[in-house]
Amino acid sequence: MGTVAAVTYFVKQIWNPNLFNQIAYEVEKKQHGNPSGGDNTTITMGGMLWFRKELEFLKSIWRLDVDIPDTMNHFFLMDTGRPVETTGEMVTLVRKIYEKSPDKIRQLFFQNETQVKRIAVAMKEQNKKELLDAMRAGQQSLEKMGVVGEKVLPCIRAVEKAGGAAKILGGGGKKEGVGFLLCYHREHSVIEEIGKKFGYDLQPVLLGGVGVTLEKK
Repeated sequence: MGTVAAVTYFVKQIWNPNLFNQIAYEVEKKQHGNPSGGDNTTITMGGMLWFRKELEFLKSIWRLDVDIPDTMNHFFLMDTGRPVETTGEMVTLVRKIYEKSPDKIRQLFFQNETQVKRIAVAMKEQNKKELLDAMRAGQQSLEKMGVVGEKVLPCIRAVEKAGGAAKILGGGGKKEGVGFLLCYHREHSVIEEIGKKFGYDLQPVLLGGVGVTLEKK
């Protein structure tokens, strides 16, 4: 997104975040096949967003009235390694599973959506217990879909056993890493120790950051 915005502004002297978002979405489609558009929209707009794609031409985007206090912003990104599979390949995998067992996958989609709503409410109400439970349940639904490889499961379970939660981001992976895990735990040292145990790099991350902006000196 940053590259799209910078190049467009440099070449055309146009600053239009909605245009940047659409261009980035088209790039995502070239790379991943059938993305939701949620990633590029979040990066463009920033803050806490509720994104829902009903149809290719019907997307709902709301900016949530949620300010994340420092007492809740204990999130970390854990790098489990680049997946062997592309996001497009993982989407195709889920589609094939859906074609064989549509009722099962629809139920898992519903469960995942339910946990996303619980997370939104937990962040709004600053309910850490509900946040942890919803993240764990959402991760379970993704594992049942078959998008989480066996290699990273011990790490995820270790985070949960230590009183935290870890959820895959993006399309996941089967053979090796799954890319980044979004982890939540009040103690940085606990998550850091788990990362070292499994050989995964860790970095703190603050949710609800600003979107794409034009900065001038």
